[in-house]
Amino acid sequence: MMKVQELRDKLKTAERDTLEKMVVEMYKKFPKAKKEEEIDLLIADLLAGIGEKREKKPREDRDFAGLKDEILEFIENAYAGNYFAPNRVIPKHLRSKWRFQVKQYVKELEKISMEDEHYKESGELLTKLYKMLCTACGYYLFSSDDPFRSVGIGQEEFFRKVLTRNFGTGYSEETIKEMLLLAGTVNLDRNTIYPELEACFISFLKTSDVKYAAMKLAKDVVQEKEEQLGTMKEYDSRRYGVTEAIREMCEINLAIGIVLGEPEKEITYFFKHFGGRGYEKEVAFYVALKVVDIYGDDDLWRRVYEKGLRMKISPREELREKYEKLKEERGEA
Repeated sequence: MMKVQELRDKLKTAERDTLEKMVVEMYKKFPKAKKEEEIDLLIADLLAGIGEKREKKPREDRDFAGLKDEILEFIENAYAGNYFAPNRVIPKHLRSKWRFQVKQYVKELEKISMEDEHYKESGELLTKLYKMLCTACGYYLFSSDDPFRSVGIGQEEFFRKVLTRNFGTGYSEETIKEMLLLAGTVNLDRNTIYPELEACFISFLKTSDVKYAAMKLAKDVVQEKEEQLGTMKEYDSRRYGVTEAIREMCEINLAIGIVLGEPEKEITYFFKHFGGRGYEKEVAFYVALKVVDIYGDDDLWRRVYEKGLRMKISPREELREKYEKLKEERGEA
């Protein structure tokens, strides 16, 4: 392998045309993702510096007002598609740098301590950035279709940061509801599932009062969504998203009920609101047992299973096998 100094020596004697051709051929060898994430940025930085070695100066802390304005402007441009489609607002060579901007914003917001007068606002800005990345999981706001991975912060990890900062100022009804919706109604990246976000949300509900408040709000959302469904035609394209929101709220409500040690009423609520008729009852049955698997114990699992049998639901083979195994362990086979 050639040493760096050897390469420098060879380049000194090369013609300009040869150098251009060599750079282009080397550029072609890189995969597209590598070009977007690293090479394009490196080239832009080198050209901006006219090839000179520049000392990296530490970025001075800006005032909060300046940081807030910059973040809000960035988010506005992202939603407008200015980091994805050709436009005159964001120069082409800066569009692929969005991921570094987000990482920097997160770092700066996390530096703001709880004692700072801007702590609450920092949580609100972090939440806006999270919502934007969630949106980008379902719509092209950037060149990447996996925005959390591009930023280098997993969706669950980012959500945990949002929860930490928002609940750091207390548990208002407004905040609980916003975090609840961020757990169960956002677009997901390819590595995340709702139960992970929902478990994260529930883990931040530190007292019984807060848990009861979250359950009430989840049921409020269910009621709101059911009323929306009532106004929609059978083949309305929005029905799927509204139905999924109802189901995720039902799962969260059941999970919290189990954590509180009061599952019976919430199991009945779950079966009433989660699924409709026919095969959907079996889906509701299956999902309820999955929730119990995570938050409950074997005894509760058996009770829910037997409730499903009384409702004339035919369980899947894997559920029947587990039930028989639990009976054997209790000497009931």
